[in-house]
Amino acid sequence: MITGHGGPQPIGYSTTLNRLLEFCAGLNTASLREGHYDFFPGEDILVLINERTTQPIPQRPAEVHRHYNELHYVVSGGECIGYYPDTGDNTVSVDLLQEKDTLYYQDSPDAPEIMVPLTAGDYAVFFPEDVHRPFCVRPQNGNQPEAIKKIVIKFPAE
Repeated sequence: MITGHGGPQPIGYSTTLNRLLEFCAGLNTASLREGHYDFFPGEDILVLINERTTQPIPQRPAEVHRHYNELHYVVSGGECIGYYPDTGDNTVSVDLLQEKDTLYYQDSPDAPEIMVPLTAGDYAVFFPEDVHRPFCVRPQNGNQPEAIKKIVIKFPAE
């Protein structure tokens, strides 16, 4: 997992990741509603606009992807995203690998999950070995649900 704020970074990130961060930082999402968008025709890159309300941690499932990395870029509002490494011993609750490259895991009390707070301009990148739990309430917001709008980009894991 990688977290940060803003656009491309001068060192350390791949050309693809910097390109996607630049895209997110420059995208005017005011007229875009929740849905899938084809901003990269002919490329294996899927852009989703998510407009949700955060929920308590137990109501949000932990998930992992096998063929795609995910970039979560917060446009407005805030959330916490749970994160822990996938050690291969998690119990699958729902297998949607064929449909949308997603496995949902049952909660594990032994998982070393940390909660990463994100607000407007913050991003997190998750790789196939990263379990993540998006759209969780933030302690900084009194654990109250809040509206969040974010860009989620799925791009091939290499």
